[in-house]
This record gives sequence, C-alpha cells and structure tokens, in this order.
Amino acid sequence: MLQRCYDPKLHLRHPTYKECNVIEEWHNFQNFASWFEKNYIDGYQIDKDLLVEGNKIYSPETCCFVPKEINLILGKPIKKGKYPVGVSKFRNKFVTHVHIKNKQHHMGMFDTIEDAFLVYKIIKERNIKHLAETYKHTINESLYKILINYSVNINT
Repeated sequence: MLQRCYDPKLHLRHPTYKECNVIEEWHNFQNFASWFEKNYIDGYQIDKDLLVEGNKIYSPETCCFVPKEINLILGKPIKKGKYPVGVSKFRNKFVTHVHIKNKQHHMGMFDTIEDAFLVYKIIKERNIKHLAETYKHTINESLYKILINYSVNINT
C-alpha cells in the first residue's frame, strides 16, 4: 500500500497510483495492523475505491477486503478503440465478449453497437449480482449493496 502510493519506480509502471495516498494514521504500522486484524479475510485483497468510487486515499472508511474475483470484475476496463467496453467490430457486425471467472466468453454478433452493448451490460451485471450473492456472508455490507445495485454504463 505504501509502495503503491509513494514509490516513483512503481508509478512508472502503474501511473494510476501516482495520485494515491495512505491516511497519516496508517503510516504507523500498529494502527494499520489493528484495522487489518479486525477486517482481514484470508485470501482477499485490500481495495480503496469500491466503497467510494474514484477514491485515492487508503483509510479505514474507504478500504475493505474483497475476493480477487470481485476485484477483477470491477476493475476499470481498458477501452480499446471507438466502441463501448465489451464491444468490438468484426466485418459488418458488432461482437460482444464478457470475462467470467478469468475466461473470455463470446456472447454473439449484432447489427448495432447498442444491441451488442446491451447484451454485454446484462451479462456483466448478472455476473456481478451472482458474485454479490456468492460472497454475501463474507464481504462488507456496503460493498454487497454496491454490487447488487451495480450498473454498467455505456460511457465508461
């Protein structure tokens, strides 16, 4: 966490962490360890921006532990080209692919960008809700509510 926020060498490879900070209280390891002991779930990853979208500060109010599977599915997608996330063009059709459990699934070919994106949106949201239910009893209650209400936007 401290390395992510303050290591200039790491920022060269992962510039998104350049603007991140760790709350001063957690610069003292004992303070962080106290929070960690109360919240850690074996095998889960710490995340700072699922509870507060766009957050850049690691703190007790903004961090939670999440399964890697949830962290990956909610990671900011890399938009490639001029089409919405999940949509690409193949010949005269629009193709939809969705990642589920680290595997890419072809969801079909469509006549319009909107139809292709709608299929992507429906399947992605269904998968996120499924993960919310799967991990309901181990994840933070606020995170569960975020997952259940998650909406994929064509502009992101």
